[in-house]
Amino acid sequence: MSEGPRQAEGHPRSRRLCWSPGARAVATKRRSTRRARLLAKARGGDAEAQGQLGWDLYSERPERKRQAVLWWQKAARSGDARAQYFLGLSYAGGAVLRRDFRKARAWYERAAAQGYSPAEVMLGFACEHGEGGRKDHRRAHGHYLRAAAAGDVQAMHNLGTLYLDGLGVRKSARRAFDWFRKAAERGNAHAALKALELAEEHELDRRTAARWLQAAARKGHAPAQLRFGRMLFYGEGVRRNRREALRWYARAARRGESGAWFNMGLMLKYGQGIACNRARARACFERAALLGDAQAAWEFADSYEGERGYRPAMHRTLRWLRKGWPSETLKRTACSASCTGTAAG
Repeated sequence: MSEGPRQAEGHPRSRRLCWSPGARAVATKRRSTRRARLLAKARGGDAEAQGQLGWDLYSERPERKRQAVLWWQKAARSGDARAQYFLGLSYAGGAVLRRDFRKARAWYERAAAQGYSPAEVMLGFACEHGEGGRKDHRRAHGHYLRAAAAGDVQAMHNLGTLYLDGLGVRKSARRAFDWFRKAAERGNAHAALKALELAEEHELDRRTAARWLQAAARKGHAPAQLRFGRMLFYGEGVRRNRREALRWYARAARRGESGAWFNMGLMLKYGQGIACNRARARACFERAALLGDAQAAWEFADSYEGERGYRPAMHRTLRWLRKGWPSETLKRTACSASCTGTAAG
């Protein structure tokens, strides 16, 4: 399935503050001046200025989200496609306006009718998942296709998922790979991961997919960093390098990837690419378990085997697992935890 509503062009998001008090004061003054100019134009009936003012109020400090939505409503009624799109997001999100998927879909349709590609993507998503109306995968495919023709990367990714799952189109791994390839070439990290999975499963262009994955990993995408580390560990499509694999696992771990902590723990436990260190391995397993990795929880307890702390560690592991996993998963992970000699990845 598709990844859901994404932060498209101009989507409201938090901004990084300046650390220097002087720089912060200058930035605040500039924002105030820009906002005052936009306000003057917006009050004069300029729809574009109204939409931009709404964006400024939503995203820049000090934030005024309710006022932002009011200006988007004015601009949307005047026909501003970007404001119509943001108003649709506001109805779908439910943070400021009462959540109403029908109204959201109606505003997406108005913006898409003017050729605004982010609205086409959201309209396709609404059709795909039945938000604000019935599910219609064929219509979703049409909206994504128009947005992709306009260069929208998320639309390319979503087309790949439709072909992969056979939703509204004939199922085709090759066409799914082609769309994921196009999205990955333009920097979509999720598409790079999907392309690599397809390349491995269907013997497609694996080396090129690995290159896209590395590019996504270098941009800081944690799942891509974890996957690229695994490729380096096993030498899958790249030259085997376990020390470099450990570095990529560490980068992914700093971003909260439980699998990366678990793999580092295994490497430290068995001395793969780094000197064996049970204490550090135990700490890695603990971090992974706290992030929800059931296998890591059992490895944490197993690291105390033969030591005085084994029973408390086992009780702690069982407490973690009872909080986060059903009984079937407990049995499965307990069975797999009894196997030794597991390799990282």
